[in-house]
Amino acid sequence: MLEQIFEKLNIPQEARVLMCELRDKHGDLYDLQALLFDENIPEGDIVQKVREKAEELGVHRFSLALYILLRATEPLLEKYRERNINEMIFWDTIMDIKHKLDECKNVHDIWGIFVLFWYPGFYRMTRFAFGRLQFDLATYKWKTYEKDGVIVKNGDPVLDCHIPSSGKLTRELAWDSYRRAIAFSGRRVIICDSWMLYPPQFDFLPAHSSILEFARDYEVIEQEDKPDFPNAWRIFGKHRTLPPEEWPIDTSLQRAFRERILAGLPVGDARGVLIVKD
Repeated sequence: MLEQIFEKLNIPQEARVLMCELRDKHGDLYDLQALLFDENIPEGDIVQKVREKAEELGVHRFSLALYILLRATEPLLEKYRERNINEMIFWDTIMDIKHKLDECKNVHDIWGIFVLFWYPGFYRMTRFAFGRLQFDLATYKWKTYEKDGVIVKNGDPVLDCHIPSSGKLTRELAWDSYRRAIAFSGRRVIICDSWMLYPPQFDFLPAHSSILEFARDYEVIEQEDKPDFPNAWRIFGKHRTLPPEEWPIDTSLQRAFRERILAGLPVGDARGVLIVKD
């Protein structure tokens, strides 16, 4: 199935060659694959075991993480079929591997995955993608929220929205994802915790920004300044380690954030709530 995955996810040729070399030299590594599905294994333990195995095999831990994730897609597909979940949801969901592969190459210049801790939710089937966006089947954990007669309190089931770096994001694409996620889960309360919701961005991003268009649908309930700019890699990739005055300004997003940082002003994250009534 590995070749089918390569085609479906449009894996670059260099990465394909590397993955086939790992398969030919080291086999399936079923013991590591199994960790992804075991709800009793913490994410940190998986990362550590893959790191140790990579050192033993003499391969980069990011590349081995990618290999394990790709090999584990076959048993994951069987679980989707056992639960009669539409196969299109499976392909939307595992496309995240391609997005994170692109990020790893851009940020670290390695064909691999550097956020292995992110993946157990996909394989334990608590995180799914529906078109452009991803959602955790989660519970609400913050102060009681009320709007238009709807009350959301601690422990209530919600959809926790994530925005993969997979290209264009329009309001139409976002709402297509919301509706599909709601149809799948029956949950109509959506939360999102992201740098994209940070309210001060309305002051320094271009008015036409798709980020602002996305953020307008959420009511922010918490925000936090992050002076150290931990999300710099998302915007500047491998250039994130350079002094801010040397960051590229190839996009309006890059220009806006570089000017913000050079002005000594904070960036940050925010948590928002969206209730979909129909």
